Amino acid sequence: RSSESGRLITTARPTSNPVNADSLIPENLQNYSGAATRVNAAQIEAERPTSNMEALASVPGVVTVTDDGFGRHVGVGIRGSNFRRARKVLMLEDGVPINFSTYIDASTHYTPPTDRIETIEVVRGTIFAHGPLTNHGMVNFQNLSPFGPSETMIKAAIIHTDGVDDSIGNYRHVHTRQMFGNVGIVASYSGSETSGAWDNERLRFNDFYGAIGWKGSDQDLTIAAVYNRQRDNYDEDNFVGTRQEFAANGRRKLASFGDDTGFNTYNADLWSVTATHNWYINDDTTVSTRIYTREIERNRLSARDGGPLEGVGLTDPGDADDIGHMRGRNRIYGLYGADSRLELANRPFLFGMTQDILTGIRYEYQSHRRCTAFGLRNQVLDDGNTGNCRAVADATDYVNGIGFNDDGSIEKFEASAFAAFLQTSIHVTNRLSITPGIRYENYEIERRQVFDGGPLNDPAETSKHEHVLPGVAVAWEFMPRTTLYGGYHRGFAPHLSVEASGNFPLEEEVGDNFQVGVRSTPVKGLSFDVAYFHSFIDNYQLKEAFTDDTGADVYGLLDKVEIKGIELGARLDSRPFTGGPFNVFTQATYTFTDARIERGQDAIFEDLPLTDVSGNRLPFSIRHYANLTFGFDYKKVFDASLTWTYRGSYFTNPQNSNDLTCIDDSGNVDVGCTGALDDPDEMVGGKVGGIWTLSARSNLKLSETMTLFLSGHNLTNEFYIVDLQDGAKPGQGRTIMGGFTLKLD
Repeated sequence: RSSESGRLITTARPTSNPVNADSLIPENLQNYSGAATRVNAAQIEAERPTSNMEALASVPGVVTVTDDGFGRHVGVGIRGSNFRRARKVLMLEDGVPINFSTYIDASTHYTPPTDRIETIEVVRGTIFAHGPLTNHGMVNFQNLSPFGPSETMIKAAIIHTDGVDDSIGNYRHVHTRQMFGNVGIVASYSGSETSGAWDNERLRFNDFYGAIGWKGSDQDLTIAAVYNRQRDNYDEDNFVGTRQEFAANGRRKLASFGDDTGFNTYNADLWSVTATHNWYINDDTTVSTRIYTREIERNRLSARDGGPLEGVGLTDPGDADDIGHMRGRNRIYGLYGADSRLELANRPFLFGMTQDILTGIRYEYQSHRRCTAFGLRNQVLDDGNTGNCRAVADATDYVNGIGFNDDGSIEKFEASAFAAFLQTSIHVTNRLSITPGIRYENYEIERRQVFDGGPLNDPAETSKHEHVLPGVAVAWEFMPRTTLYGGYHRGFAPHLSVEASGNFPLEEEVGDNFQVGVRSTPVKGLSFDVAYFHSFIDNYQLKEAFTDDTGADVYGLLDKVEIKGIELGARLDSRPFTGGPFNVFTQATYTFTDARIERGQDAIFEDLPLTDVSGNRLPFSIRHYANLTFGFDYKKVFDASLTWTYRGSYFTNPQNSNDLTCIDDSGNVDVGCTGALDDPDEMVGGKVGGIWTLSARSNLKLSETMTLFLSGHNLTNEFYIVDLQDGAKPGQGRTIMGGFTLKLD
């Protein structure tokens, strides 16, 4: 009842979603009724990605944009969605959401370390068994199963990044998986300290994972826990100026922004516990149940008005606004959930046909506390002192060093969500399956203002929602090892309620999503998968390129968007054709996305008039994205490969500004950010140009247990804009990583 990795498998045919909730797709994808990809452990080991973002870059339909050194601050888009923090993609770890709060604020700043991942699953298209955030796609990271083969691995690497002062970093990992009779355990540690794109960035994390499992004759139980600690010198205040000035400035953030940016940090702690029970009632009946909890505290601390050491000698209360201080944007997220699924496989249907029925229910409670905190004058905020959320401004006290220059604030959000689904995969013939299904979602969100510096008169706001989401998927193996698949599903995504204060009840994104594709392995050594996708999404929540006065993101609303495109993945290996110890291979993925605003209005900055943006390209949707890899291997002893990655151009505002555009506090616009304004407040968008980057990797197996590896990224050291968020940010400079892996039984 388990695969080689120790995961649950059943007698149901692999045409739709499996019963075990820690998996999105069956192990055999040939006749799966949708677009899906599995990145397995062997691929991860061969490709040596520095992050999960790099591992996902070779998946059709997926775009990744990394604005930090190790991809901890996630940038994943699928089929035209905004990649930033993967807010429109359902991100999962063993089937449990790692979006910080799927119904309240779906931002993602965490994925599991790559070396404790066994498989990465990606689904684009029809799915009923998971939600919300189902218009574009889903990613699931599967941790090492305690029921897999025994192994112990030690890995260490040294990392060098060009263009920054503190250029040397390190990575370390160790895990063991052992079976003792019916009991299996996994223990894992990963950690790193690396450079970022700016000279003042330093990215650090330490991650601990443990799992224990018991397997009986008709049931098994697994309990897994995670603690992840992230401490980064990292912030999102970026360069404001012309493209020429950006290029001349290079990666010198301290020089262009001032030493106060050295105080800016991102601090996060994540705790997670999941218990999963599988009960095999008989050969064709399985119940899979789990309970889970996750808590995340993340605090972003930044210097304001020159930082905590600025303005020490001022004595005039009227100058309080010009005295340096620090501010915290502090967040706590909580998740408690339970779900149970029942699979009835190989059941009779009409006219001698059979069906596999899968149904399930889920309940989740989510909470979110948002605090804007301030430090005292001359006070440095860090992970040990994150500021005062209940600060009350007093100019005289602030100048005297015993008060605050602004009011703090505290908001609390709560969401209760119930979901149920039913799908049946009807096997019309041995080669043709039709899977109709339906998902029901019911949830309620409440917002309360706890503190805003004065008396509270606003009542709690609530927003209630209910959805019935139908769909159907088809898989037809019309030739040997060649499957035509397609489908339709209605998907939805809750809006970020944290950006909608005063706008309750909330809008939602509701989409009609279509796809058709062909998956084939016509001969051994050649495989390809190509799909066409088309979506119409109402009430599309738009992330603006600017932020508000507190540094928080600002969101607009587009009435309707249309997204269509083609995704292609193919691989060719020579060994099945030529035999022998050598294998030469090539692998290519390409995604073309035409994402348009069908109907909508937007303002280029807060409080400015709305303008019609209908017909323009959808911002933060990348039109062309491609990965092309050439490589060879010899007897699994030595391998080497080169990858060219093309990330195409995209706009960062719905006005489709080609030039970088700046604005001042009065709403005056400076096209080109030429410095025409006396005091430009921030950059409000522009076009990010396309870029080719080159990466390479090689592995040398010295013995059955020891492997040396070397990899390089952005080898030509391209200097380019990776993102426009509070200004322009450069991509990571040339980065070389070398080390060893020791694997024991």
